[in-house]
Amino acid sequence: VHITGSHHTHNAIVWGTTDEQKIHEKFKENKFKLHKPITSELGCVTPAIIVPGPWSMSDLKYQAKQIVSAVENNASFNCNAVKVLVLDKNWSHKKTFLNCLKEEFKITPQRVAYYPGAFERHQKFLDHYAQAEILGEKKEGCVPWTLIENVSLKDGEYALTNEAFCGVLATVEIESENPTDFMQKSAKFCNEKIWGTLSCFVIIDEKTKKTYKSSLEELVHELKYGAVGVNCWASLAYALYSTTWGAYPGHTLEDPVSGIGFVH
Repeated sequence: VHITGSHHTHNAIVWGTTDEQKIHEKFKENKFKLHKPITSELGCVTPAIIVPGPWSMSDLKYQAKQIVSAVENNASFNCNAVKVLVLDKNWSHKKTFLNCLKEEFKITPQRVAYYPGAFERHQKFLDHYAQAEILGEKKEGCVPWTLIENVSLKDGEYALTNEAFCGVLATVEIESENPTDFMQKSAKFCNEKIWGTLSCFVIIDEKTKKTYKSSLEELVHELKYGAVGVNCWASLAYALYSTTWGAYPGHTLEDPVSGIGFVH
C-alpha cells in the first residue's frame, strides 16, 4: 500500500488511531490494523534557505516571485509548499527582499481554500502570532496570503512544528558571520528545529555559489531531506518523475514523520 496524506492519515491506516500513546503501545505489542507493507509520502514544514549574497534588485524581485510561487501554487495545499524562510539576520538585503516578497504577495490573486480545515488552521496561526501580516485583498472563500516575520528559533515553536497547509509563510533569522557559517547553522537548524524531512529549497546567488562551492555542497549533503532544490523549488524533483520522491530515509511505522520509501 502507498499513501499520500498526513502522518495522522498514515497512523489511522496502520494503527487504527492517531493517539501517540496508543500507537506506542500497539507498536510494542506488534498490533497492526494494516497487515501489509506500506510506503508513504506525508507532510513537511518546508523550509527555503536564503543564502546571503550580493543580489541585484532584479535578483531580489525574481527570487521573491519564485518564493511566492512556491507558496501560492494549488492555494498552498501541497506537501512541498514553502512554509519557512531561513534568513541571515545581518544580510544587507534582508529588508529589501522582504519588501519585495510582500509586494509580490499583494499582487498575487487569492486562491479558493477548497481543502478541509484550511480556515481553522489559518486562525490557529493568527492566534499564535500577533505580528502576522495579511497581504493582498481579503476575498470570501479564500485564506489570505499571510506573512509571519521573525518567528522564534526555540524548540517546539508552533510555526516550525505545525504544517499550515494553507497560504501562510513564516520567517526565521539566524545570526552568522559569513555565508559558510550561515549554511552550516541553517542545516543544523532545519534538521533539528523544523518538522518534516520531505523537501527543502536553497537559494544562492551565482557569485556566492562559486566562491563558497564546497560550503554549498556540504549544506546539500547535511540537509536531511529527501529532495533538495538549489535555485529551484524542490517540487521539480516530484514533477520530473526521473528523480526519486519521498522523505529522508530512516523513518519507522511508529514515527513516520514525512513518510517511508519513495516513488518515481
